[in-house]
Amino acid sequence: MKRELSKVDKAVGQRVKERRRELQLSQKELAAKLGVSYQQVQKYENGDNRISAGMLYQLSAKLDCRVSDFFDGIDGDLENAEVPSIDPGLDADIKKIARYLRSIGNRDLRRRLIELVRIMSESLAHVTR
Repeated sequence: MKRELSKVDKAVGQRVKERRRELQLSQKELAAKLGVSYQQVQKYENGDNRISAGMLYQLSAKLDCRVSDFFDGIDGDLENAEVPSIDPGLDADIKKIARYLRSIGNRDLRRRLIELVRIMSESLAHVTR
């Protein structure tokens, strides 16, 4: 008897797919990094196969993100939760900024830039109130 995958399992697969695309990796390239077939990556992304904890850890390392990034925004009753997209309403400009930030190899500099954007955002929020 086949176990049915939950909404969370499917959402995690979708987030893996979105992150892979952000990094402009093909399924074959990601599969090679993970030591699995591209068909397996495809099954993970489509939600046909559940992703193990160990594989989530490997995916986070190969996709340069945290394991928790695959679960952000999922709260409460996980099995019945409405799972938001990893990028709800994200427009092309924001995706470009994220891509440029990722291309900066210096993690400290990236954090400082993010902090600058946060401060600017908070300052503008106070002005528009």
